[in-house]
Amino acid sequence: MEEKKEETTKSAHSVTEVLIDTSGSVSTDLIKGFLNQLKPLVNKTDLKVGCFDLEFYGFEQIREVNDLDNFKIKGGFGTDINCALNAFTEGDKVNRIVFTDGCFFTEDIKDKEKFKDDKNFTWIIFERPIYGFEAPYGKTIYADSEKIIQKYQQTKQSANNDDEAEMN
Repeated sequence: MEEKKEETTKSAHSVTEVLIDTSGSVSTDLIKGFLNQLKPLVNKTDLKVGCFDLEFYGFEQIREVNDLDNFKIKGGFGTDINCALNAFTEGDKVNRIVFTDGCFFTEDIKDKEKFKDDKNFTWIIFERPIYGFEAPYGKTIYADSEKIIQKYQQTKQSANNDDEAEMN
């Protein structure tokens, strides 16, 4: 009976697809820090997270916070923003988030009309892009990479301290 209730609750939530730029210019700690920032969404939406660099590595369904802690980061090469954008599910019921350093040119985006009217599209760009990338649609949030990494390291240290306390 409980399983059915959980299933009903989840289906009432929206869907959020997150694509994380895992190209060589993005540090592992920054990626883990961003994954840490997604934790409040786990119980509020059907969350799917995927990695991209020169290719898209598929979405993983995130069902619980531990899925984010154990998320396998794939990639580490260049950036093909089009493979990422083409991976998003079409439709107006999907929240779309791209986490990137923006180390590519706006002109690199082949289909600038695809999500032009999408009110649920968000670019989270850490630092100011060195190539002058400007998001052609959606909302843009500029994030401070140092703060993201710092918060991740604090969370990780706190978890380690909790583990040590349990052992004693």
